[in-house]
Amino acid sequence: MRSGTRRELGLCFLFSSLLALLQWWPILRTPDATGFGDWQMIHHNWEASYIALSRFGEWPLWDPFHCGGVPILGNPESQLYAPWFWLSFSIGTVLAVKVMLLGHVACAAAGMYWLARCRYQLHPGAAAVAAVAWSCNGCFVWDGAGGHATFLSFAFAPWLSYFIHRDSHLVRDAAAVAAFLVLCLVEGGTYPLPFFVLWIGFELSLRAMQKKRIAPSIQFGATSFGLLAVCGAIRFVPIYFTLQAHPRQVPNRDALSVSDLWTMLTARTHTWRVPGHPFVWPEYGSYMGIAVVLLAMFGIVIAARRKRWHVLVALLLYAAVMFGNIGDYAPYSLLHRLPVYDSLRVPSRFAIFVTFYIALLAAHSLDFGLRWLRKQRVVFAASVICVLGIGADLISASWPTVGLWREAPLSTAEPEPELYLLPGRQYASYASYPRLNVGTTNCYVGGMNWPISPALWRGREPQVRLPLGVGDLHDWHSSPNTYRATLSAREPTRVLFNRNYAPGYESNLGTPVEDQGLLALDIPAGDHAITLRYRPPTLIPSAAISVIGLLVLILLLIDPARLRASR
Repeated sequence: MRSGTRRELGLCFLFSSLLALLQWWPILRTPDATGFGDWQMIHHNWEASYIALSRFGEWPLWDPFHCGGVPILGNPESQLYAPWFWLSFSIGTVLAVKVMLLGHVACAAAGMYWLARCRYQLHPGAAAVAAVAWSCNGCFVWDGAGGHATFLSFAFAPWLSYFIHRDSHLVRDAAAVAAFLVLCLVEGGTYPLPFFVLWIGFELSLRAMQKKRIAPSIQFGATSFGLLAVCGAIRFVPIYFTLQAHPRQVPNRDALSVSDLWTMLTARTHTWRVPGHPFVWPEYGSYMGIAVVLLAMFGIVIAARRKRWHVLVALLLYAAVMFGNIGDYAPYSLLHRLPVYDSLRVPSRFAIFVTFYIALLAAHSLDFGLRWLRKQRVVFAASVICVLGIGADLISASWPTVGLWREAPLSTAEPEPELYLLPGRQYASYASYPRLNVGTTNCYVGGMNWPISPALWRGREPQVRLPLGVGDLHDWHSSPNTYRATLSAREPTRVLFNRNYAPGYESNLGTPVEDQGLLALDIPAGDHAITLRYRPPTLIPSAAISVIGLLVLILLLIDPARLRASR
């Protein structure tokens, strides 16, 4: 089959979707089960936004259900603006999360196949091996099964590489790259987005060297990142202010060895703790199997013979970064000194790029063998055996991990009439808190340094307080973004609300203030109907910029020739 045909692309997406369904079938056998590990946190974030919209009719800006109340708008891991989230209103958040996962695995497989066929001109069987080996490897398995939902955007890596080197129409290709980056941003890509900056920098440098012209690569990068900045204003602006107020620097304290890398790639099972390392096995598990690794070793020779040196250079580069803190001037140690990258704490997460090039090298090796064979039937049989053999190995290794997705379904109990904070920590129910209309002072939000007021109170009692003997609280009501209270004060006083203070709150009776970290309001004597609402002043301007940017992006993606041909 000639590479790059529409028929091949359609079949590519079909079989990639079937592959994703097969590998992740265990999560579909119990459709209402929620995920283990970080999925409770991620699902909580989805539910907080879903409940704000469906029950309270408010645009999700504030999450009052954990940490004593934190912004949704400025949470880098929020997936509110991801297209997958909006499936929640037709199939529920549990199934929407699972569709998101399946979609990314299919996207990873299809992208790798298409890249191997179109850019590297590999045999379909070899390209299929690359697709299976990468999309089904342990990195995606542990991220998908353990709740690293904000890492799923790594699936876009082959598509970024494809459009950078497609050489069809510079502005349109750059807009396609920008579209994937915007999608990564709205999916909460805390690791993928900064990693992709390095990825695109490498690919554009390679593009410049191959064409022996640097100006088009600079134009490509400026167009892609410029569109990302404008389209992503609705996310970048609040995240910037959040990280300015609550910096998230982490220590650089992990390093890997060649022996560790071999274990990561070939160990089907491992103890939860990893001796000599600060993180648990899901941060290292990158299983590809001995067969793929051995094929990749031979593929190094094939890639060198075909003068595809960039594949080898990229593998060495990302492996060197992945090894982490192996010295003060090691690649990761230097990278960790830069803004944003100083908040990334696990160097082994660069394994996703290492496995990418291992899969490509394994495909080069198989491509050489398939082209050496003469009879078409023999080539087809060999291709099927290799794809099925490697796929069976990877899927059988991943099913026990995928099968961990068996936490309790979301609660169907009646919600509390008014929100209150629970005592203690009940992480197993974390995803259900928003629909139960209860909250917690405990935090589990990706290591963010949210300030939690020590004055928050717990239990079923009014969430609005006046000093004793100063006045009377007649009525009160809260929703995710809003507090309303009717009260009488016999003298000027301060009213306390059981929620963390944050800039962006406004009131119909003066300016909200902070009191021991609590949201508070100073009021005069008299009878008052008070309304406090969280509405950051940057929301509307940044949203307007993003809308304009998205319209420009859509116009740039439209191919006038195809538009005319369709008429």
